[in-house]
Amino acid sequence: MFKKIKILYIISICLIFFQFQNNIMTIKADESLLTWENMSSNSDSNTTNGKISITNKSEDYSSSTITLPNDVQADLTDLPDGITFDSKQNSFLIDWSKVQSKSSTMELTIQILETSNSSYLVSIQSTLNNGETINDKLIIELTDDTTYPENENTSIESSNNPDSLSLIQNVTPSSDGSGPESTVHENETSQTDSQIEESSELIESESEENTIQTFAITTRASSVSVNTWLQFEDALANSNISTININNDISAPSLNRSGSLSINGDKIINAQNHILNFYARRFNIQNFSVYFNEAKVQVNQNHLLLSNENDSLFYSPVGGKLTINNVSFDGTQNGQVARVPNGEIIIQGKSYFEFKGPYEVFEANGITFESNSIFEAHNNEERLLNSNLRELINLYGDATINIEDGAQVMFALKDRMNIINNLDNARTTINIAPNAKVSVIAGNVDTNDGQPLINLQGGGSSINIAEGATLDIRNNRTQKPGALISMNGSINFNSSSKKIEYWNQGASIDTNITSGQNYIKFPRVYDGIMSLSGSIINNISVNSSSSLSKSDNSALNEIQISNLLLKKPTNEIKRLLISSAESIEQPNINRLTDTDVKLSGTTYPGFQVKATDGQDVWTTIADSTSGKFELDLGTFAPYKVGSKINVIVTDGYGAQSEPLEVTVAGNRLSFNAPSTLEFQQVAVKDEQMTIQRTNPNWQIKVINTKEYNPEAPWKLTARASEPLKTQDGHTLRNALVFKKDTNTYNIEAQTQLIYQQDENDPQEKNVFWTADQGLLLELNPIAQDVAYYKPYTTTIEWTLTDAP
Repeated sequence: MFKKIKILYIISICLIFFQFQNNIMTIKADESLLTWENMSSNSDSNTTNGKISITNKSEDYSSSTITLPNDVQADLTDLPDGITFDSKQNSFLIDWSKVQSKSSTMELTIQILETSNSSYLVSIQSTLNNGETINDKLIIELTDDTTYPENENTSIESSNNPDSLSLIQNVTPSSDGSGPESTVHENETSQTDSQIEESSELIESESEENTIQTFAITTRASSVSVNTWLQFEDALANSNISTININNDISAPSLNRSGSLSINGDKIINAQNHILNFYARRFNIQNFSVYFNEAKVQVNQNHLLLSNENDSLFYSPVGGKLTINNVSFDGTQNGQVARVPNGEIIIQGKSYFEFKGPYEVFEANGITFESNSIFEAHNNEERLLNSNLRELINLYGDATINIEDGAQVMFALKDRMNIINNLDNARTTINIAPNAKVSVIAGNVDTNDGQPLINLQGGGSSINIAEGATLDIRNNRTQKPGALISMNGSINFNSSSKKIEYWNQGASIDTNITSGQNYIKFPRVYDGIMSLSGSIINNISVNSSSSLSKSDNSALNEIQISNLLLKKPTNEIKRLLISSAESIEQPNINRLTDTDVKLSGTTYPGFQVKATDGQDVWTTIADSTSGKFELDLGTFAPYKVGSKINVIVTDGYGAQSEPLEVTVAGNRLSFNAPSTLEFQQVAVKDEQMTIQRTNPNWQIKVINTKEYNPEAPWKLTARASEPLKTQDGHTLRNALVFKKDTNTYNIEAQTQLIYQQDENDPQEKNVFWTADQGLLLELNPIAQDVAYYKPYTTTIEWTLTDAP
């Protein structure tokens, strides 16, 4: 792979331009200042090697730092005295006081790993003996081999301003007299990556003293990778660069930690979770769009508090849009994130800003917390009353804060100032989307002049809370804590259902306690509008069908919300929590069994009750006082065990409970015994005889739909009411018996257990015996003087129980 290398290097120490041809790089410059030699390209290893020779001719430099990009490697063998290498920053460090001779030449060997990159930036910072710092840069460009024209005159001017670097070209007609005379001004301040597309014009100037070659570079929108703060600022200022990838933790230089820089062009800053220490550096985004991605920020703007300077990381007096995604302070910091009074701030991902000192977190005309973002801003420093206090969020003009679906936002401030404030007293709109939550919290601090936590004095201001959204405002200040909210407008939750809870001042600081005189709850309020004039609630309107717009806690039960909140100053409220309405509870249904023909229970007074078996529907209204109800299930009742009936209750607004499925339970225990039991006719013998039943399959059916209870299984017993006897009164005592296995029991003398339920018995159990078991007659007909051809009868009392 054969490449051509062009280098444009402008610095007070030296001026270099080099061109790679035929594997040899030759530099024609002021050879007493800096020379390059023995530059070669290796196509096998895909590398280009070069040697930098630097001479400190003026001897005015005390130190120099040369920072290489990641794709450039240094040869660390045999470094001259006075030169060390910082592997973390990929930098040469030159201490000129340790160089044997300040006028000697320093040789630095580098190797470029040729990737898809076409150019590289080497930044150079030098400190003079008088403390002055000079920042410049070296652009190394790799291009295909090209033939360039030769008859141009070029002059180079360099500025010590790190924010600007000018190349001025004076172009004269070519040797053949063709071509216009022109002057070109070009700024080059940053390294570009593979996306760079360039057009170059080679210009050569020859004189008696030297020959210089230089290239004018025009760069379209591109991305860069930076390793140092100076490279970062160069890229921000370069309008041709749109994306900046930060490869290391970087910090503003010690002698350049304050002041501001104007950002040119829309920017994407990918910090890649590195730490950026701004110190007090600020960036004017002007009217551009800046996307700040995945950064940990350190900042200290304390010395700017009493100045008139913009004391925020990003600012713009004219507009602009700042988007931050997964950007947080690295621990507790001293500074403001953004001030764009006429611009917009957008929050994505997770952001956490904890700071101390009198700083806002944001000032803007519009702020959007995008869907499912998580944002927290905490100022936990308790500040003195006479200190330079500031709000947490300041809005300007007709402002809007949008908290999108699922976003979780918390603002916490531990002093007497506003947390959300419109400085222009213009109309402000805060929209809280479904499933979003906003918490506004004043910390526990004593104050004699507490300001409203939310202060929106512009007429027509509104806080709109969607279905499923939550607004939680807590004022934990003591003595004179100030109003919870002051606004000329309204809190709206129309077309939604809400639970409203508030804690009066005097409640415990642990306002999660939901009992006592200072806690009031309204479980379901529909279509609510709470209007305020300053800190006074001057009107509250809810849908008349709201099922529980009355408080339902024990202290102030059954009081309408309007009676409690109308004309109430919000400085009497410690916490206001507006969240999703409590769901309507399912009704309490009495047990429905296979012996019932009515379904009964209790619910909220006056609610409609509807039951259905999937085909038929029954409705009724619960008693207006007790909430009791009863439904006649009609001709289909009683239902079989396991049948399903669904019951729902509905309030006057149309809100319903979740369906309650009622399963018909078993409650039947019954049996069916044949009306007669006959025994066989037999020839009379003078001996003890066993006479069997005429129907050997005679049986009793027991029906049990109850669950098996081992403590109380059902039992079937029998007892003869009297001995067998004829119509004219002849008796056969103790002849009717119950035989089980080898045991025989007389059922005339006592009640006899015939069968006891087994756990595995079916719901319908047939009790029967073999022909020689069960109910039989045992007697000696001759001895007992049986009456011939006369029937003997008695009554058997069958009993079925499931008592223990």
